[in-house]
Amino acid sequence: MFLCSSVITALCLVHFGGASNPHIVFILADDLGWGDVGYHGSSTINTPNIDRLAAAGVKLENYYVQPICTPTRSALLTGKYPIYTGTQEGVIQHTEPWGIDLNEKILPTYMKEKNYRRHIVGKWHLGFFQKEYTPVYRDFESFFGFYNSGSDYETHYSSIRRNGILYSGLDLHRDIESTATLAPDLTHIGTNDYSSEMYAEEARQIILNHDTTKPDEPLFLYFPMQSVHGPLQSSSGCESHFDGVINDPDRKTMAGMIKCMDDAVGVVEAALSAKNMLANSIIIFSSDNGGKARGQLSSNYPLRGEKGTLYEGAIRVPAFISSPLLTNPGVFNDLFHVTDWLPTLVALTGNSFPNTINGVNQWPRIQGIATNEARDTILLNYRSNQEGLIHKDNNGVWKIVKDDTNNSDDTWQVPPENDVNEDLCGIIHTKPSSPDDCRTKACLYKLSDDPCEYNDVRSNLLAKFGKLNRLLKEYKDGTNGVIVASRKQPAENVDANPDNFMYPPGAATQYPVWMPWK
Repeated sequence: MFLCSSVITALCLVHFGGASNPHIVFILADDLGWGDVGYHGSSTINTPNIDRLAAAGVKLENYYVQPICTPTRSALLTGKYPIYTGTQEGVIQHTEPWGIDLNEKILPTYMKEKNYRRHIVGKWHLGFFQKEYTPVYRDFESFFGFYNSGSDYETHYSSIRRNGILYSGLDLHRDIESTATLAPDLTHIGTNDYSSEMYAEEARQIILNHDTTKPDEPLFLYFPMQSVHGPLQSSSGCESHFDGVINDPDRKTMAGMIKCMDDAVGVVEAALSAKNMLANSIIIFSSDNGGKARGQLSSNYPLRGEKGTLYEGAIRVPAFISSPLLTNPGVFNDLFHVTDWLPTLVALTGNSFPNTINGVNQWPRIQGIATNEARDTILLNYRSNQEGLIHKDNNGVWKIVKDDTNNSDDTWQVPPENDVNEDLCGIIHTKPSSPDDCRTKACLYKLSDDPCEYNDVRSNLLAKFGKLNRLLKEYKDGTNGVIVASRKQPAENVDANPDNFMYPPGAATQYPVWMPWK
């Protein structure tokens, strides 16, 4: 393993060619499939802004995340595997009273220590039942976005049904750290402002209003997009781009959502350029997990599975770094996990991070400074019905997986327009008519030969299976660290009901709002 040190950190900073820390913009797409970006072979759905940034930067082609929203966001901001933060068992539902432990030091706190200005635009999904769990109480200076998993793209209402009762309310907030104010944003009610465009404009304004006369106060903008999470809902302008191109109505809507998302990426890049910040900026793009192929009609093809599973279609996603500060652009094929962002970015700023986290500093390797790969193992997850691990050795990249996830597809879903690129799957395997049974027993895949998970080689390579099983067991039995019990809590329907929080107070016309209820 390659560990961060003060020497390597200094080397990293030398390559910036300047005294001031870089601006950092982290764009996190939601439920974007591997096959839904142009640079992965989609010719039907164009993503010119994403493709251009990826081409000029470093494409992370063996990049892994968690299979669903909350665990990935927790891993990103803490640098820890979900089993060490209690976020391994699922997402935070609207009325569930939990979040990331308040004792966990998260990424904006590290950035604050290096004088970064810290803003978040978009989706939080890491707890809001008490105000202390919301972004501006966790060292972000401002938050414009929504607390829950998703919302209507135009009304910005978020809903959940509990015990036959529909709980629904506005989930759009403008929170300010300096005044410790949590307040719903009512200015977009009735405007039908489409979320991708609304959040892109907010990000643009944050960039344009950043004070560049203070180089010792660079910008950290965390932009966790709503796109392309459900519901299936695009703007007419984006969807019409695919008239006569995609016939399936749902897939056409998804294509429109992806185009709007790509447009938002372009808005951010243009703002950095207009503000003369681009030359000293690092733009990171990642999805939080793979797409929902059934119903939502994202495309993870040719990878197997969908959001929620531990197959490659759920956990191997589009990601890249784009910056003029890169000295070694191209394709990065080392193993990279979402936990690696925290130590990588913290080291870039000249700050330090504890050795108790699971992420590793990837920057020296990305920049061509380090000769050894930063990691050889990734714990995919360990929970009641799902466990898996990836390990790289001299013979290739291997994966052990057992997944009995309900209501998720473990097959290979070809998008309706049949616009596919199967080059990724290699040349030695043919797609089977049905997937291996990895629900009742663990399977073994050699990802370096079989990234599309066509052929379980467990029975032929029992020694290799035993090795990966032992590595996984070291996480399961606590050898590699004390497992934190799941923080997930039962729903509290009555107190959390948005009908308890009507805004504006005392007005003749009021709106129910999702707010902290404890």
